Amino acid sequence: MPPLGPSSARLHRPAPDGAGPGRWVVRRRPKEFDEPPSWPDWIEEDAEWVPAGSPSPPPNPGRPRSELADVMVAPGDPPDVDDVYESVDGTQRYGLPGYALAFDQVGGGSEPRVETVVRDGVRNLVVGLVKTPSPAGDGLAELPHALSVVFQYRLPGVGGVTAVKTLEFPEISPDTTGTVVTAILPLTSPGMHQQVVAALGSLDSACSVVVNRSVTVACTLAPVPGQPQHYEIRTVSFTLPLEPQPLVLGPAQLARLAGGGPGPGPGRLVRHRVTTSGRSDPYWQDPADPALFYYLPDRFDLGRAPAGNRRPLLWVRTVGEKPGAELVSLAFEASAVVDPRRLEAARPGLAGFAAERGAAGEVRLEMLAEAQPELLLALPEQGAPASALTSRPAADIDLEVAVRHAETLTRENFALVREAFESGSTPLLRGVVRVGAHSDSPEDVPLELRLDRTAGDVVAPRTTGFTAERVTAVLANPCESPVRVDAVAAVFQERAADGATTPVPASVTGSAGDAVATVLPAGGEKTVTLTPARQLGTAGGEPEVSWAISATVEPDPAAVWKVVFDRQASVAPERAITVRAFPAMFAAPEGAADDVVGFVVTIDGASVTVDEASPSAELVVSVPVDLWLTDQPPPPSRYLTQTIWRSGAVGEAWADVRGTVVIPVKAAPPTGPPAPSPPPTG
Repeated sequence: MPPLGPSSARLHRPAPDGAGPGRWVVRRRPKEFDEPPSWPDWIEEDAEWVPAGSPSPPPNPGRPRSELADVMVAPGDPPDVDDVYESVDGTQRYGLPGYALAFDQVGGGSEPRVETVVRDGVRNLVVGLVKTPSPAGDGLAELPHALSVVFQYRLPGVGGVTAVKTLEFPEISPDTTGTVVTAILPLTSPGMHQQVVAALGSLDSACSVVVNRSVTVACTLAPVPGQPQHYEIRTVSFTLPLEPQPLVLGPAQLARLAGGGPGPGPGRLVRHRVTTSGRSDPYWQDPADPALFYYLPDRFDLGRAPAGNRRPLLWVRTVGEKPGAELVSLAFEASAVVDPRRLEAARPGLAGFAAERGAAGEVRLEMLAEAQPELLLALPEQGAPASALTSRPAADIDLEVAVRHAETLTRENFALVREAFESGSTPLLRGVVRVGAHSDSPEDVPLELRLDRTAGDVVAPRTTGFTAERVTAVLANPCESPVRVDAVAAVFQERAADGATTPVPASVTGSAGDAVATVLPAGGEKTVTLTPARQLGTAGGEPEVSWAISATVEPDPAAVWKVVFDRQASVAPERAITVRAFPAMFAAPEGAADDVVGFVVTIDGASVTVDEASPSAELVVSVPVDLWLTDQPPPPSRYLTQTIWRSGAVGEAWADVRGTVVIPVKAAPPTGPPAPSPPPTG
């Protein structure tokens, strides 16, 4: 890398002895390292005294901002992990995310996600990581970066001298959400498996997992007088040792890491991994039928009803045995999602594994039938995001269809779910479905409940007119939220008189010849025209249409809430209101003999009476559940005060109260026919 170039910035130091007028010129350059260090160790500086009248420094070797492209701009030099980077045009801000070891809830405690897995007869060290927010702040896009992971530990040497062993994970695979990363390290050297397990059980070995994030950014160079600001494109690495330091595993986890043989025994499935489109997925081969492979879903997404209003399969309601002990029940169905393109891309690799075992013919793929899959959720804890995954053994899991579960949360913890709900694009809950949870090599399938990524059809097409040359149809949005339609494809299934069908592709356009892509409002429709590639035969009746519609829900949180929230709560939240009268309120008006013997105050059908002997009383009224869930103040309550005069007359007055204390309204007896009571408001 060339030097960063001179800077005309003056150093706060005296001129050299005997030197005349002049200035200091600072030059900064990267040091040479065998391995990328962390900042600021990678920068060195030197300074030169330039006498007055000497030629100006050479032009800045960087480039102006107008010449930058496809790179983020660092605010200073050297860049920092805490910096807020920005796009060249300044419209987008970025932050560098952090990483942490993933932890799982096991028994009564949590364990770091460190395991050994046998793959193709070779033991592999597998470490799970989770992405953490950028220390630069909230609301930032993720700064593109390359990730590498190493495992370090100390080895005892001769004479008590120790050496540090560093092993780099050659395979790093993010899940579909990009928030969970799996690092895989083959332990191929003789004795390496035993050495790693022994190190993970020793405090003296000082084991650690270290991630290195490499970014290519435009660094802001020191200004040169008379020249515009220049930048230099540089690749910088930030090293992050992950907690805990040191990493020491417990006896039970060490036993699992040490156990197991070099490969599957007779009758057991053989696990392979195939990487397609940058992600690594497991497949299980049947030794008795080598052309047969089993697979897992890509992920589980929040499902939608298959018909009708296509509502999200999410239900929220309050539960509890008595007022004051209310909880929130969050029930959901998350549908299994499988990308058929992923399976097709894996076929060549699987065919190779099948050929190795002598199989001929086409590879066959089926969903893995796991007897005891396990749901683990990242549940809020005391109003804060989860620090570990918690097992939910009562969940109903069908790997081929869906996960069904109901979780009970405190209002404090549900507040985080509600915040995510309001955003529309943040996961309400996340977790994994663990397959082989009780083996030494489980596999995790991500689960996320997001309103903007749901599973199921959200557009309901129907044909409205048919001719042999053209068919009209309507694309309807039955959902509660707008739906963005990106593409529509259709194929006619032409039926002959004998019942045989022939596919006939069709082009799809808007009814006026316009593009099909559109945003359908809730309940909205768009008319389209289907033109077959050739004239359709009608011997077998009107052909059926097979649709392929690419559409995405643009969630309206308020509309979704109306659909998923059950206002018929089993326990209605309540609040106490104090009714308080003062002695002067019972006195007779000036010049009158009749005084007040009591007040009756009624709010939402609940009444209390106060008098001079008991001037204060409490009544309990219900609170709208929506407001209770969001911890918002209730609306004003309309209350009636009935003033009971000693003469037997009764005066009435209405008023509003916002707080928790009500002062009765002293009302004179009516002098004419009683006026009708106004209806309560709010």
